[in-house]
Amino acid sequence: MNFWVLFRIILTEVGLRWANYETHSQSRMMILPN
Repeated sequence: MNFWVLFRIILTEVGLRWANYETHSQSRMMILPN
């Protein structure tokens, strides 16, 4: 597999995971105010 293809796949995976984490932490902050 091409290095750049693999790099973009990993970058997309990390981006999606981070976006999911962000939305979960935001909703958690709304429920539980610190």
